[in-house]
Amino acid sequence: MFGTQIKNLLSSGQNGADQNLLLKSNGDTSHQIRSPYMNFLSILSQNWILVGIVSFALLRRLWIIGYALPVIYNVDESFCVSTSVRLGGGDLNPHIFMWPHFFFYLLFGLYGFFFIFGHAFGVFESLDQFKYLYFNDPSYFYFIGRAASAIVGAASVLILYFLAKRYRGKEVGLIGAAFLAISTFHSEYSRIALPEVTMTFFVLCTVYNAYRIYEEGKLRNYVWAGLFLGLAVSTKYNAFLVFLTIVFAHIFFVWERFGFKLVHRNFGRLFLTGIVSLCTFFLGTPFAILDYKTFLKDISFTTSASSPNVLYNSFTAAVLDYTRILFFPEGWINQLNFIGVLVIAGVVYTLIQPKKRDIIILIFPILHFLFFTEKTSGDPRARYLIPMLPFFYIFGALFTMKCIEWIAQKVFSRTSKVYQTLKVSLALSFCIPVIAFDIENSLLIEADTGNLARKWIEANIPAGSKILYTDFHTLALKRNLQSLKDFYEDIQAYTTSKRIPKEKLEAVANYNGPTYYIQELYHGWNDENRESTLEMQYLPQGVIPFDYEKFSLKFWLEREFEFAIVFRNSINRYLAGKEGDQFPFLRQFYGDVLNNSTLIKEFHPNPPRVAGYHIQIYRFNVNKSLK
Repeated sequence: MFGTQIKNLLSSGQNGADQNLLLKSNGDTSHQIRSPYMNFLSILSQNWILVGIVSFALLRRLWIIGYALPVIYNVDESFCVSTSVRLGGGDLNPHIFMWPHFFFYLLFGLYGFFFIFGHAFGVFESLDQFKYLYFNDPSYFYFIGRAASAIVGAASVLILYFLAKRYRGKEVGLIGAAFLAISTFHSEYSRIALPEVTMTFFVLCTVYNAYRIYEEGKLRNYVWAGLFLGLAVSTKYNAFLVFLTIVFAHIFFVWERFGFKLVHRNFGRLFLTGIVSLCTFFLGTPFAILDYKTFLKDISFTTSASSPNVLYNSFTAAVLDYTRILFFPEGWINQLNFIGVLVIAGVVYTLIQPKKRDIIILIFPILHFLFFTEKTSGDPRARYLIPMLPFFYIFGALFTMKCIEWIAQKVFSRTSKVYQTLKVSLALSFCIPVIAFDIENSLLIEADTGNLARKWIEANIPAGSKILYTDFHTLALKRNLQSLKDFYEDIQAYTTSKRIPKEKLEAVANYNGPTYYIQELYHGWNDENRESTLEMQYLPQGVIPFDYEKFSLKFWLEREFEFAIVFRNSINRYLAGKEGDQFPFLRQFYGDVLNNSTLIKEFHPNPPRVAGYHIQIYRFNVNKSLK
């Protein structure tokens, strides 16, 4: 079914390349998409340009895909991979519903193919050997997850083209696809094993089929829209808002066919879309039914968790900061990256006098941006906004083409071949500086601070030393057997892991490198940013409660811990600023760590040659007592 859908998309991109496309049969010329400037595309072939854009998108996302491994900087990526691997133990219920499960099953399936392929070629002689690989060095598993995200990210560029082509023509489709292909933010998250990019792909497929509802209103359009909506929500809950795009597409289709008074007609098809989406969601997250009690409790917990406004003074400040993060990367002026300006101008241009087709494309990204900016204003998570990026790039592409058309018409005749060539080539030229700077910076990367710190520790700190991570970040250092046993004992009340896998114990026992007694401090769902959840007296599986006792230097000194690894990017927000004012006990703890320890090594990021976090390694002054 999915293959048939892609085949239809491809065929739709080849038909009618040189003729006007009438979207409606009622003679409304406002729905015509005219393509009067096909000389340039007929010379170089529109399809080959598209192939080039998608190929570049894939190469850009696969480039440095193994960055920092085996060190993992993103704790949520570690959660996704470990949860997916754990399904191989025979229990297919992840037991946590703060995220839906489709992405976990997708990774689990890829890992299964990895084992089957490796076993067939003699790489893995047994399943135990496969498990040892993960416990000794999980880099391969992260690489597979990242490669899957990269491929899906490139596929999103292709789907964006087909959507934009239907909406405003082939040239807008090509430019919008190019903008997404070089998007810094989308590319970065296409290199991480997280569900956001996969969800974005399904959201694009949903909107594409919703737009076909507006154009054609065929039953199959409703079914496909419901199918992709269910997959999107089963990948990440925050895709649910795209249902409104389907609703508006349906209303506008019926309105234009039968009049506003009869917009209730064909409601059964819209109802069918909802049924299909629900069925698809439960297929992707089956234990939402099979373990519905836990599902309902986790959903209640997730929706009740709220973030304090400690980072922004207002919703407006949050909007401005998110806009900067998403569309204006650091150094965007020096890098001549003006695509963000074109995006904002394109959205404003479209909002001045929006038509029905504009609303269909606008409704999801606008509501998604406003909803999640408000929801995360105190706890910024810009990756939640990735699904709205492709749609905003469409409006940036539209505005770019309008500006170039206006300028070119002043200089050249509309029938001039130079004019036709100039329009698309000038629009694509906006991508060149971004590509050049991205390639240059990628080639200059020599190391990351995490691996530099890890190698230094293994060479200079004696094996068996007691080391404290002062945040959830880790450096892929190996726990010794006692540390591993104590860790599982500490977390067993909050997870389904009631015992240590024997393969993990064997892997640690047979590890040739240095191992350490490691503890880490958790800033999770029930920390200072989630105090409202304390009233619920419920924690989802895997959510470790905030332990105030451990945020005391005396606690660790009494247990003879010798070293602390500090990620300054994470703790600086508590040492100074609003978060430190709101949570003084955290400011006190981190201040005590720095003031009662000796800095023995420091690793500074030095972009672009050295990437990563600012990492410091301290030795506790054990002879210095605290009152």
